[in-house]
Amino acid sequence: MQMENRIDADLTELSWSVDFRGHTLLEGIAMQPQDLPLRPTMSDYTGCTYGDIGRGQTDLFLCPQTPMQEGKPYWPFKQETALFRIFADIRLRTADGDPGDVLDFAEQYGLLGIMTYCLLINPDQQTDSDHWMDPIGESYRIWEQEIRWMRTAIILARAALAEDVEVLRDTVSIEPDRAVVRDRDGTKLTLSRRNLQVDDLLGSVRKVLVDVVNRRLEPLTHTSLIQQASGGSTPGLVCWPTSLLGGLWLQFARTMWTYRDQKKCKKCDRWFEQGPKDTRLERVFCSTRCKSQDYRARQQLARVMLRHGMSFEDVSRLIGSDLKTVKRWSAMNTKSPKETK
Repeated sequence: MQMENRIDADLTELSWSVDFRGHTLLEGIAMQPQDLPLRPTMSDYTGCTYGDIGRGQTDLFLCPQTPMQEGKPYWPFKQETALFRIFADIRLRTADGDPGDVLDFAEQYGLLGIMTYCLLINPDQQTDSDHWMDPIGESYRIWEQEIRWMRTAIILARAALAEDVEVLRDTVSIEPDRAVVRDRDGTKLTLSRRNLQVDDLLGSVRKVLVDVVNRRLEPLTHTSLIQQASGGSTPGLVCWPTSLLGGLWLQFARTMWTYRDQKKCKKCDRWFEQGPKDTRLERVFCSTRCKSQDYRARQQLARVMLRHGMSFEDVSRLIGSDLKTVKRWSAMNTKSPKETK
């Protein structure tokens, strides 16, 4: 339990930034620094190179409009207890050219922190002549890859915990030296892994799941010892994300060993984390604010229905409140909209 609290503290203390001027999707070619006609001028940007996008390949890049260190700071994991679920739900680009919702996520939460160098195919895309956009950005292809792996990791983790073999059979194919996982749109993802047992689906999936998470945590987090705040002689071991993407995978990894589930808020439809497995199973709202807003909305709807002649029983059944509560709402001395004016 002490380790869980330590990682909770690390995630909530992670500060990230969102570009003041927003982001843009530009077409470019993935490059190495020595391949660029001009060396990049921004040497101290926040982030790291990550993944293999294919040197020399054309791709869309999410580019910041201003240097990342000038963005608006915020604490993503204080605001979102299940941000990795929001990330997994991002709508991806389609064959007809629709770029999906990747840019919307970046506008709200910032870039992932997986910068790479890119050579813009059409420099005229930079419409602001007074601002030089450094030739760095985040590959759409890597965003796409990470979203797909997060989706399938969530499915595998939930199915493995429930020992739901039918879901696992529909999602993953096990071979002796690799696993082929299918995203919900049918896209296949392959993970090389030795010593998988074809006849032990559940055990092999657990090995694959651990490998998927570890291969992402390794380049995106670092571990260090810190002195305990209590002043004890034994230092604490801290796993710290170096980027937003690292924080997303660390947040997901935490749910794997704490057995915490996530739900969508009944009011705002946002993901939030449930408490431990044996407590607060009835919670359906992400916050007290959403709970209060839902209560007031049901109260107002009940009064409208009653004014139109509906019975207490029908109103109770339609809005999901007990009969006693509906009658109490009806008895309250409330003014009509005309009287309020």
